[in-house]
Amino acid sequence: MEVYPIFIVVSLKSVLWVTYILVSSMRFRDFQKEYNIDDETENFLLNKIVLNDLKASGWTFKEGRSLSKFHIKFNDLKVIITNPNFYNDGEIIAHSRKSIIQASGHPIIKYKGKEYWNIEHLVRVYGDVAIKEMDEWEWLQICDWIIVTKKDNNLLAQFERWEDLPTRKEVE
Repeated sequence: MEVYPIFIVVSLKSVLWVTYILVSSMRFRDFQKEYNIDDETENFLLNKIVLNDLKASGWTFKEGRSLSKFHIKFNDLKVIITNPNFYNDGEIIAHSRKSIIQASGHPIIKYKGKEYWNIEHLVRVYGDVAIKEMDEWEWLQICDWIIVTKKDNNLLAQFERWEDLPTRKEVE
């Protein structure tokens, strides 16, 4: 019996893409470990996961917030924040032909005896330690994601956690 070698042709682009995904995943796992973020908490997700969630649910990604906006230490972290409390009221994360998903409300957080109305300000004051100590934040008021029609701004749905993201067909 003769054995023939099998050659697999892989493009450089494919190798680079797989390497990028692996490095991003490793960096994300390091971030989760360092900042005590468990897999159940979907406040921060890899860009690719958010894009896939939206696409699978029939939405088009518009713009998300990265942790790098809050602290320079997160510049190389390819993560989108999926917690609406990190967004400004009315900030749009996704859309369809007929409707939009936007943050709604103003968070109020009590941390180290003071109240903060803006997470960006809280992180500016305490640095990345504030993210590490998110479990110590006392949420006095929270934001939600809302889905409204583009035409007349009618409320179609409301949700707080990313895992509750409805499909476009469920709300339109």
